[in-house]
Amino acid sequence: MKFDSIGIQFFLGVVTSLVATVLFLVILQIKTRSVLSFEVFMAFWRLARRLRDNGVSNFFASRADYARYRPQGAISEYIETTHRELIYVGFWLAQGIEINNIKAIIPKLLRENCLVEFVFLSPDFVAMDQLAEYLGVSPKTIRARVMDALESMVHLRNSLPPELSGRFILKVHKQLITSSAFVFDHGTPKAKTLIDIKLFGLGRERTFGIELRATKSPDTLYAHITRSFMDIRKTAQVWE
Repeated sequence: MKFDSIGIQFFLGVVTSLVATVLFLVILQIKTRSVLSFEVFMAFWRLARRLRDNGVSNFFASRADYARYRPQGAISEYIETTHRELIYVGFWLAQGIEINNIKAIIPKLLRENCLVEFVFLSPDFVAMDQLAEYLGVSPKTIRARVMDALESMVHLRNSLPPELSGRFILKVHKQLITSSAFVFDHGTPKAKTLIDIKLFGLGRERTFGIELRATKSPDTLYAHITRSFMDIRKTAQVWE
């Protein structure tokens, strides 16, 4: 009996999900010393299948988990996995060392013919007071951080040769959002999206994240989340 590549991938996916579920249950049983029934096993099996079918490839319960449970711990290393296109839609990028590391990676991506597009919150966002309350910071702090990010990226773009700067796009949006996302290689087999979700009043550091990868179905969590951020990108204005 012969299998085509799709059949092999499906079979391997099922086996991988089964192995992961069994290992999880074994560890859970060792840790809790509880007797796991067949019903519990099937519940975990169904959950594993649902997560896989919706494109969920990783989960981060806190920002510290990014370094613990992602092969590329630093965000600069993570965005370096881009193959064709990197899009960020959100508020602003982190300050200090993190943004400097990101700035060091961007020229490398551009030299590899990647498109890089950052869509930050507009400094003129009309609901700044409400957003500030949600994020647990002052409106003045939000504006300052957004302007710092924009000025930093404009300076980087202006320092690039014309053949690279044309592929580095800066935009601002005016949508009320409670999460941010990096969208990688949209529309390609290597597409993935990392969404970082903010919680009311807890600040930028107390967030959780979900990494999702593209699936064949257009009706999945990956597809819905990615489309939402891509729609914000479409309405954003170019920042000069």
